[in-house]
Amino acid sequence: MVVALSIVNGRLVGSQDETDSLGQVRAQVVFGQRAGVPTVVTGTVGAFVREATLYPSTGSPAQLEVVFDGNALDGQIVVPASGPAELRISCRDSYGNALPLVGLRATVGDDHVVQVIGATVDSLGGSVIVRAGRRGGATNLVIHGSGLRTDLSAVVSPAVASP
Repeated sequence: MVVALSIVNGRLVGSQDETDSLGQVRAQVVFGQRAGVPTVVTGTVGAFVREATLYPSTGSPAQLEVVFDGNALDGQIVVPASGPAELRISCRDSYGNALPLVGLRATVGDDHVVQVIGATVDSLGGSVIVRAGRRGGATNLVIHGSGLRTDLSAVVSPAVASP
């Protein structure tokens, strides 16, 4: 018998379009890139329809995303001299799916330039709060979480003179 196969949130590889001697068809399912969204395979023979629902999970941690003032940071943060700065940290797999963030911590190379006030984890990821130290300049800021590491250059912005 001829069987029509279709899939949502994935793709079929090596699928057969006819049943074998046992009345079965075979196909390899490759999950889509979105974890948490069911992958549904539908087989149709005439008016007879069967569905199989599979639930893909996330991959391994692959990236820490660091956001400051709504902008993703790529290598550098400018720390305001006027007060603390909150960095939002999230963990993603190689497809961009969010993962739980564990073991968040941050260190700086010179705490006279930039100081880490704290690091906390919440249901959406985590936060690292930094502030300018006693002198301006630049230093490195290293963020660790979920077995990953991100290195940033932390530059203290000059204080704005009041009129």
